[in-house]
Amino acid sequence: MTSIRLIGHGAGFALEIGCWEAFALSRPENGEFAEQTFFYTMDNWREPLRVTFFGNTPEVIVLMSDGAMAFTAAKNLNGLDPKFIAPVIRYLDGLDEHVGSAALARTLASPQTHAITGDDKTLLLALKRA
Repeated sequence: MTSIRLIGHGAGFALEIGCWEAFALSRPENGEFAEQTFFYTMDNWREPLRVTFFGNTPEVIVLMSDGAMAFTAAKNLNGLDPKFIAPVIRYLDGLDEHVGSAALARTLASPQTHAITGDDKTLLLALKRA
């Protein structure tokens, strides 16, 4: 059994490529206020820790901060937004890790993503390779 472990108000998805609405999801965890989050450097970091288990090894795992959720996740976290994630996966699949990471970093730092949200935009995309 595989799992996603998250602290904070980002989200995690595990899914098969192309199955944007069929996924395992680790939902955001806010504190008392909407913008409050939890950090592993806090004394009580274990209390808000979420562990989400899923069955078979997925083809894609996507972990994101709340800022990246604005353009990566579908409305109400009902999957990933295929208009963003599908072309990103197609582009990154087969690229060297360093080249792919640099391309993803440029996308996250682009004026287009800053126009969507000024919040932090962290995105981890892990693809299963044969």
